[in-house]
Order: sequence, then C-alpha cells, then structure tokens
Amino acid sequence: MEAVLECRSVDKYFRTQHAIQDFSFTVERGSICGLLGPNGAGKTSLIRMILDIFKPDNGEILLFGSPPGQGVRDRIGYLPEERGLYRRSKILDILIYLAALKNLPPARSRPYIEEQLEKVGLGGHMHKRTQELSKGMLQKVQIISAIVHQPEFLILDEPFSGLDPLNVQVVLQLIEEQRARGVTLLLSTHQMEIAERLADKLVMVHQGQRVLYGTLADIRAEHAEPTLHLTGPTTLPELPEGVTADRLGPSEWELAFGNRPRNEILSWLMERGVAVESFSLRVPSLEEIFLRKARGH
Repeated sequence: MEAVLECRSVDKYFRTQHAIQDFSFTVERGSICGLLGPNGAGKTSLIRMILDIFKPDNGEILLFGSPPGQGVRDRIGYLPEERGLYRRSKILDILIYLAALKNLPPARSRPYIEEQLEKVGLGGHMHKRTQELSKGMLQKVQIISAIVHQPEFLILDEPFSGLDPLNVQVVLQLIEEQRARGVTLLLSTHQMEIAERLADKLVMVHQGQRVLYGTLADIRAEHAEPTLHLTGPTTLPELPEGVTADRLGPSEWELAFGNRPRNEILSWLMERGVAVESFSLRVPSLEEIFLRKARGH
C-alpha cells in the first residue's frame, strides 16, 4: 500500500535533551494512524518535524514520497495542540480567510464551510465573534479550519481536548466522514479508548522512543496477556508455579496464568474445592498495555 508519510530513524535534540530517538513509522494512504503517548512524550515535536517546522537532526521524513516543504503543504491539514483564532473576528470570516490562504476563493469555500458548520451544530453561530463562543465550540471551529481546503492528509493534535461527551461524538463522526472521503489521518492523542475505536495502526511514544507499533490486533497478540477474573472464593490455596493472583475485593480475584491453558487453572481450583461462582477471560486494554510498557522503560 502506498505510504503518505514515512519517518525513518528520526532523531531530534533540543540542546542536551534527546527529544525524539531513532523513531520510525509509516502511515498508508486512506488509513488512520494513532500517535499515542502521555503529555510531554514527544508527539508534538514529531508532528512539527513532519510539517517542516523543525528539521530532524538525523534520519529522514517523506511526505507523498518527497521531503516535507512548500510543495506539499496545500495537501495537508493541521490542527495544532495550541489553539488560536482571531478573537474579534466572525467564525465564517475566519474560515473563508483561511481557505483563501490555501488558494480557495470565497465562492468555492463558503458552501463547504457552511455545510461543515451545520454538521457540528454551529450553523446558527457562524456570524458570531470567536470571543463569544465556548471552549468546545471553538474547538470545533479549529477542526473545520484544518479541513477547510479538503486536504489529502490530515494531522490532528489532541482534537478532543475541551469537548464534552456529546461533542466528542460529533467530532468522531466528522473524522469518520474524512476517512470515508479517502483522507489519510494522523491522530495524536493520549485518549487510548478513542484510538482503539478509530485507528487502523498505532504507534506509541514514551520519552521520545517508539515503544509499540502495529495494528491493535498485532499489539494485543504480542503484548497483552489475558487474565482470568473470578468471583466467589474468599481465599485461594497456594497456586501452581507461574500463576499469580491479585485480590480485587472480598470475593473477587484476577489470575495471571501465562502460557497455561485457562481450563487447566479452573480444573485445578475445582479439584481443591474452591467455590467459583463466575469466571471470565479478560483482555487488557490498550491503555493497560501502554502503561506496562512505559513502566518497563
């Protein structure tokens, strides 16, 4: 599959800080790639190199097969983590102006802008000044500003910041519509559950290093050890070698059993008269996998 973005062994230093370390990943055309990690992990520094705001100190970045620069900027939409709209200007005027910077005249951009504002519930607010809007409203305007020129590649840095659950759903729908249009997306977030829902591929960064990379299924297969959740017993006998138990409540347990068959563990408990009322297999979430990897580093 054709790559829209390729990062190859990228390094970035800020004085003595090694902010990005030997970082590689690829985003294929038409896919959504989740760029994950806590605040300060290096996600924004990586995005700024992709956008040619910073130059990498080592390695190579390719956009549409070429180094980043003026030649590809009109093909990219970008929502920065740091928000910024002219406070005294009207929403519609700002968006038309931003479209004009991408060589779209008002006659072409205005119908699309009005359509997008209606979709996110801001149709009745388009003539208001930005200083009159709530934080959530402003965030939706910022997202529209990133797609106003209908880019091929869309980079969203923390797009759900400041949104209530209802508006999160509105933005999720907008992102899905962009995917359906064939847009390639790089979604930077620390909200793992959203990445699980949206992303075709995930790359996790911690302290500037790539700690996980692949599809969600690949990451789970490689790093997620399932556990056995039990209810009923108030105590447990000494467990077989390699099996450990965490007490979750007075009669609730979680057993890690490694490579042993779970049926073998259940049979072993039954043979010893352990009163198991219910049991279920639990697969760790993406967030739990990430936290384990981060602690390991």
